[in-house]
Amino acid sequence: MWTQVKEENTDTTRETTHGRIEIRKCKIMKAEELLVTHFIEKWTHLKTIIRIDYERIENNITFCNTRYYVSSKLASADYFNTAIRGHWGIENQLHRHLDMTFEEDKNRSRTAHSQVNLNILRKIALNKVKRSDEKLSLKKRRFKASLNKDYLEKLIFS
Repeated sequence: MWTQVKEENTDTTRETTHGRIEIRKCKIMKAEELLVTHFIEKWTHLKTIIRIDYERIENNITFCNTRYYVSSKLASADYFNTAIRGHWGIENQLHRHLDMTFEEDKNRSRTAHSQVNLNILRKIALNKVKRSDEKLSLKKRRFKASLNKDYLEKLIFS
């Protein structure tokens, strides 16, 4: 279910999926009205400051978060609310694939830059596995590559 409420410079969306309720309130403010002249002069392209108040209700537990964004675009609150939601959808989808395919959340690497390096390698591998036209899940393609050297080479060099 999806509902939207609009006021001047604000937009509220309410989404009910997977047993949880997500409410996103977006408020946009003109940068010139909010920031001191010094910042406006240095950030010549800055037009809008966006505030997103996020509330998720799951199993009668409420999680709240506030995020701020800046933009060089003057647009409506519903535009920014939709754009930011879309961006996080992409981020969440990538994280889900990394966790489901590579069990990234279970990894306990803590030495120097190992976490970042392994994350980069996993993203490269995920991209290679995704590009295959084989009718297997990503996890099964990865498993097949671990057992079959020819298939692994096909993934890497295609």
